[in-house]
Amino acid sequence: MNDGAAKRVLIVAIISGLLFGFFPAIDLIVASLFYSPVLADFPLRLNLTLEVVRRVSNLLIWIIAAVSIFWAVIQAVLRRSKFAVARRTLIYLTVSMLLGPGIVVNVGLKNYWGRPRPIEITEFNGTERFASWWNPTGSCTANCSFVAGESATAFWAIAPASLLPLPWRTYGYIFAVAFGLFTGLLRMACGAHFFSDVIFAGIIIYYIVWLIHRLLFQAASSDLKR
Repeated sequence: MNDGAAKRVLIVAIISGLLFGFFPAIDLIVASLFYSPVLADFPLRLNLTLEVVRRVSNLLIWIIAAVSIFWAVIQAVLRRSKFAVARRTLIYLTVSMLLGPGIVVNVGLKNYWGRPRPIEITEFNGTERFASWWNPTGSCTANCSFVAGESATAFWAIAPASLLPLPWRTYGYIFAVAFGLFTGLLRMACGAHFFSDVIFAGIIIYYIVWLIHRLLFQAASSDLKR
């Protein structure tokens, strides 16, 4: 994970923030694509196939996490010459998962950033007022819309992707981003999240993973060169 990529993601973050901030109707327009005025509901949220796909997607990220952590443990045990690197890898994977999708997203933002979900607002037959992504004072009190929790967990796949051999790393990043967006699409289809919830879930997780990677690996690399 390099500084050049971090700068490009920062540009995406700024553009996204301004776009969804000045034109909040984008979120409503995208959400309306999944809403049926006739049924006064998001019909796909009752679709059994979609629910199965969602559960499989959620299971997949935990399989990825388990395999990645198991690999790091095996490296630490079997390759004593690489013990320090394997230990940092284990810390990197564990801390980024706990801090990113865990503490920052699901404990912090989703409980204290009071944005109601699409299915809860008056535009889609709910009772709450729509709130833009930047407004934390919405009427939701817990497990709110900003940011998308399941997407955040899926976007975390960029952490193990960053550890892949260089020829495979780009494919790993592509998979992680696509996986996060796909998981977000599933939740959007059910009226559970806005498009901006998904975009910012990816941005936030990227920077948490990038920061921890920088602290553990780039700082260690600098120390070795001294």
